[in-house]
Amino acid sequence: MGIYLAAGSSRRFGSNKLSTLWNNKPLGQYGLDVAIHSKLDHVIVVGREESAMDWLPRSSAAWELIYCKNTSFGQAYSIRCGLLQAMEKSADAIIILLADQPFLTTEIIDKIINTYLQQSTKRTIYFVAASCNQMIQPPVLFHANLFNHLLHLTGDSGAKSLIQAYEQQGVILDFDKKESFMDIDTKEDWYQMEQRQNKNDMY
Repeated sequence: MGIYLAAGSSRRFGSNKLSTLWNNKPLGQYGLDVAIHSKLDHVIVVGREESAMDWLPRSSAAWELIYCKNTSFGQAYSIRCGLLQAMEKSADAIIILLADQPFLTTEIIDKIINTYLQQSTKRTIYFVAASCNQMIQPPVLFHANLFNHLLHLTGDSGAKSLIQAYEQQGVILDFDKKESFMDIDTKEDWYQMEQRQNKNDMY
C-alpha cells in the first residue's frame, strides 16, 4: 500500500507547487499516476485542509484522499496519518512516496515491491529502500514490524534513522539515474526540471 505525501506547504516554492502545471499536467499528478499504475494495491494521498487539492485526478478505487492536521509541525505527522489509515486497512507493508518527484517511475516502485516479495521468502525484511549516489531516497518500503516506530517519529525526522538502525534487516537498492529521484522544492528546482526536458527534447 502506498502513502503519497502531499501535505507540504510549498513555502520554499512560493506557491502551491503540486497544482503548478508542467506540460499541461499538475506536478502532483505525475508521481500519483506512477503509483496508481504500479503493483501497489492502493494509494493513500495525505493532504492538508488549508491547501487546494484541485490537482488530484478523478477519484477512483485505486486511491483515496485523507486530510492530516498538524502538518506544519513536520513530515512525521503526515506519515503518521497515512500509516494509521493503512493500518485500518490491514496493510502488512507500506511504501512512502513524495508528491513532488515528477521523474519517479513505475519500474522503481515495482522493483522495490518485487525485491520485498522475493526476499521475504527467505527472511523477515523490515524495509526496502532506494539509493542513488550512496544516498537513501524515497520511495521506501516499510514492513509492519516498523509501523510502531514510524508512528513515534516527530517533526521532520524522517524514516532514515530507522533504516540505519535496522540496516541488517533491510535491503538497499542502488539506482543509477539521479533524475528519477529529483524533488521539486524551489523555483530553481523547477527551472532545472525544465532545462532537463529542453535538453532531452533536442535529442
